[in-house]
Amino acid sequence: MNWLKPWRRLAIYLRDGLQCLWCGLTVEDGIKLTLDHALPRSAGGGNETTNLFTCCLSCNASRANNDLVSFAFEKSTDFIDATEILAHIRAQLSTDI
Repeated sequence: MNWLKPWRRLAIYLRDGLQCLWCGLTVEDGIKLTLDHALPRSAGGGNETTNLFTCCLSCNASRANNDLVSFAFEKSTDFIDATEILAHIRAQLSTDI
């Protein structure tokens, strides 16, 4: 967790409402927050705030190196579809911190 300054990590968590942008669970639900890279580091993504968003440990581990679109379709449900998940993630990434 030392790869990002604590104040920047907290700013991203707060920007994203302390919730996993994949599954929607919050810290009040008992999840452990982590940061996910929109473009994985293995594919050239960096640690800029425009490439990082909040997710739970479970979703982060499940995604691994899958691209955003593929994983959004895996996470879609009867209540929220992949396009809504992706739109929300992209909106958060474009929000200035």
